[in-house]
Amino acid sequence: MRSTDPDTFDPDALKQIENPERPLPVRREHVMKPKNPYDASNREGNVPSGKMFLDDIQTMLSNYRSPGPDKLTRPQIVDKFGLSAEETVAATKHFAVLNKWSAKDATALQPPKDPLLPGPDWEEAPEKPLPGEKPQKPPPPQT
Repeated sequence: MRSTDPDTFDPDALKQIENPERPLPVRREHVMKPKNPYDASNREGNVPSGKMFLDDIQTMLSNYRSPGPDKLTRPQIVDKFGLSAEETVAATKHFAVLNKWSAKDATALQPPKDPLLPGPDWEEAPEKPLPGEKPQKPPPPQT
């Protein structure tokens, strides 16, 4: 078999000639963030009366059941969220937001105790020489 390759290589021969009437395509990147339909920042438009976003419902029910200063009453819920009195009574009676931790649990939460660390009731043992060692003289007491 015989090769018919040219003896010299011309790199300019591989370059494409750009036609001004027909330019090469330009890469255009468009990155879209995926939308989470439950994210509060994705709210579009106004919510009709009697309808609520899920995070608003959770906040409303948590504040209704909370003992703190954010506590909502049923008339306040009717005014703030535009629900009817019957809907408010039904929602506060039959629905609740379950929390894994309460404020009392958060303050009582402490790391587990390591059994290898000395406790406050431990006493310091006097140093004893190992078998085969000469006993060392204790240092003189400091005054």
